[in-house]
Amino acid sequence: MRLIQYPIRRGKASVLNDTVPEARGEIIVFSDANTMTQPNSIKQLVRHFADEQVGAVCGKLELIDPASGQNVDGIYWKYENFLKGCEGRINGLLGVNGGIYALRKELYEPIPTNAIVDDFLIGMRIHLRRRRLIYDPTAVALEETPDTIGQEFHRRSRIGAGGFQSLQWLWPLLSPTYGWVGFTFWSHKIYRWMCPLLMVGALATNIALASQPLYLTLLLGQLAFYLIAAIGLGWLTGSRLPRALRLPAMFVSMNAALLMGLWRSLRGIRGGTWKRTERTQPLEVTSK
Repeated sequence: MRLIQYPIRRGKASVLNDTVPEARGEIIVFSDANTMTQPNSIKQLVRHFADEQVGAVCGKLELIDPASGQNVDGIYWKYENFLKGCEGRINGLLGVNGGIYALRKELYEPIPTNAIVDDFLIGMRIHLRRRRLIYDPTAVALEETPDTIGQEFHRRSRIGAGGFQSLQWLWPLLSPTYGWVGFTFWSHKIYRWMCPLLMVGALATNIALASQPLYLTLLLGQLAFYLIAAIGLGWLTGSRLPRALRLPAMFVSMNAALLMGLWRSLRGIRGGTWKRTERTQPLEVTSK
């Protein structure tokens, strides 16, 4: 094991650009500081590189409760993993889980130093090189969930800003010439990123048309939904959130974070450094 230490804090992208060329192997496995890789996961990742067309392999990230160490994948994260599995089967996988993925060293290209979502950019560039990006759910890594809704909001806002930022480098993949990748990019990412703007537009339109019974009913329904979400967000700061309030609260908070991310992206992103999220003591990693 060799430690390569950099005394100046200058962002993950710069460190990756300087460190990857120092690696001696043909395949590079990436992880995050707060990720615990399960035994045998690296072997599961690298077995796919027997196929020369495979450029990178993404593993499965499971979310763990900091206190109990139990799996707490919510509906949203289970849905994300389900989508990754579906996209992998049609060769349309979008990016990688930054906490666990492997890449052919020869395919690594230096990334812009102000890039925020380096894992998404690195993974999507595999498609630009016309190589396969696949998903292996048997290669598992564990990561703690944030302790507070504020930490999660900050993380989602940052990811949202990075997503909008990445379009300046990845826009060619929106073309139908990239097949299923173009389809999944539009359906899984672009339309989702547009959701906050559509929500604001729908609310503003219903307010403007509230004199008509149909739109008044829709407006009342919207306001009721946002009220339920606000109550749910209040619960998130205290005891466990009731299931009936969980989805509206998370849906609204995640889209608000995306909207904040869009604002950050439009203002311009100058650096790629990030604010550390406080974590608990490391969890014991056990095999399954």
